Parts: sequence; structure tokens; C-alpha cells
Amino acid sequence: MKEIIFVTKNKGKFDAAKQILKEFGIEVIQKEVKFNEPRLLNPRDIVREKINQSKFINKPLIVHDGGLFIESLNGFPATLSNFILKTIGVEGLLKLLDGKNRECEFRECLGFWEPGLDEPTFFEWSIRGEISLQPKGEFKPWHLSPFALVFIPEGGKKTLAEMSEEEYRKWRSSLNSYHFKKLGEWLTKVRK
Repeated sequence: MKEIIFVTKNKGKFDAAKQILKEFGIEVIQKEVKFNEPRLLNPRDIVREKINQSKFINKPLIVHDGGLFIESLNGFPATLSNFILKTIGVEGLLKLLDGKNRECEFRECLGFWEPGLDEPTFFEWSIRGEISLQPKGEFKPWHLSPFALVFIPEGGKKTLAEMSEEEYRKWRSSLNSYHFKKLGEWLTKVRK
């Protein structure tokens, strides 16, 4: 396989996939699809639904979804992250966390489908961390979400938005379980 369609509007996600899958000899092409956005709380369920809505493309494709799960808020905002960003924003989320435990994790799911497959193949990933007390750094095009302003990866001292582009990309590529890497490795084995 030399080409995969990435069904996404998010430039940060597209750039991450393009950079990592290039290492496996796979070209990634971005395509936007207008979805009937499912209101589900599990990233895998959302990815499955988005793939079903994208099968008309009739080519190998990937779809991604995820969310920020905060333990002291019973997993909120989960996959409703975009809704939260559009309504109360990062500042509103910080107010909800006043005086609460700030431990959290990003959970993401990447689904691969191609014509002839009944079911997609899923690659899931999560990274633990905590929410900072205030926004730090600057949101850049390579970030996947404005939550980069407040998410500090486990063991780190900086928010993702405080990292330089080089630091950020190095951090992302160091994550061996990262779903784009898993997909590249899987396709390399399956296609031999």
C-alpha cells in the first residue's frame, strides 16, 4: 500500500500522520467529509461510525478521534472535547478543575478500513498527564487540540504548547505505542 486517505479537517492530525507514515513508505492524502457527528463517549465507537460514513471513498482510509478524560470530573469532557472548546473553552475547563485533582489522559483511536474489509482495524493510544493551573505557551498548527495549552505529559514540566516544534515532534515520535506508528508497523507486516 502506497497511499491512504486520511479523512480529517484537522491539519495537526494530518501533519502527524503524514510525517510518521512517510517513514513506512506510505503517502497520506487529506480529505474532508461532512459527518453526521455521532454523540458517543468512546473514541472507538465514533471512529467506527465515521468510517461507515466515509466508505463511499472506496479507497484505503483512516479516521481518527479521541478525547481528554479527566479523572476528577468522572472522565469529562471525554469525546466532547470540541464541544467544550467551542462553548466554555480552556478557561472554563480550568474553572471546573478549581481545587480538584488534575490528573487526566488523552485517549485516541485510529481506524483503518479498505474495500473488502467488513470491519475496520483499530489502533488505540493513550498518554497520561495532568492539567496545568493556567494556559501556557502558544497554540500552533501542529498541535492536535487547544488542550495543548494546558496538558502536561506525565513526567514532564511543560505543557505541549510550551514545547518548541522540534521538542513536540520529538516527544510525539518517542511514543512507541503511538497509533500512527502502530498502523505503519502493522501495514508493513500485513503487506509483506
